[in-house]
Amino acid sequence: MTEVFKIIHGYYNYYERVPHLQLSLYPNTRGHNKKLFKLQSHLDLRKYCFTARVVFNCNLLPADVVNAQSIDAFEI
Repeated sequence: MTEVFKIIHGYYNYYERVPHLQLSLYPNTRGHNKKLFKLQSHLDLRKYCFTARVVFNCNLLPADVVNAQSIDAFEI
């Protein structure tokens, strides 16, 4: 989850290399404002890759955790 925090908050430009991890285009009124979009796949090809596994758990995090100011505050 720390790696996802770094990607979302721009610690490095991961979106150029792995475009499968994208912020949702449609803001939701529930939860936080940095929801990730989950790409649907009918094959088991991406079932166990990093980007497919972290989306659900990241979207369940509370807003104060996702919007933390630093990595240390996120990990607490």
